[in-house]
Amino acid sequence: MSRQSQKETKSIMHSLELGAVLALLAIGCSLALAQDLPTAPKPTRSVETPFQRDIRFSLLGEVALSRAADWISTQQCVRMASICHEAELPNAIAKSKPGLVMFELGMTGLEVWGSNKLTRKHPKLAIFADTLSVVSITATVGYNYSVMAQDRKPVPATAIKIGKN
Repeated sequence: MSRQSQKETKSIMHSLELGAVLALLAIGCSLALAQDLPTAPKPTRSVETPFQRDIRFSLLGEVALSRAADWISTQQCVRMASICHEAELPNAIAKSKPGLVMFELGMTGLEVWGSNKLTRKHPKLAIFADTLSVVSITATVGYNYSVMAQDRKPVPATAIKIGKN
């Protein structure tokens, strides 16, 4: 047998295998669709207790406050370009006050929307997610201020001139 005829034979075999697989798939689908499906239980909505609601609303307020603190600390850090640099956001957003405000407002809105969606089925998970968000943003704000504090060196007492010289 020549190489050309071997390739043609392999090609024909692959085509037959693919045809057989597709035929079995079609037969299996037709058999599955012909049978009636059992009725599935209806999902129940998890009810949020008033205590959970109060915790979640206070956490959403903390999300908004921590986002505002993130905006302030990022703006202060960007002004000190010699020691600070934005690691997560593009410079176009970080160095633009309106851009950063819109980013922070958008993220706050997404977090509130996501928390409300998650509360419908899993209120405890929504509280956990909000807490995690507040902790992570607060850690970022703390890091920004710690970097800025390292640059501020106290002025030695001998350098301060009091009175007339």
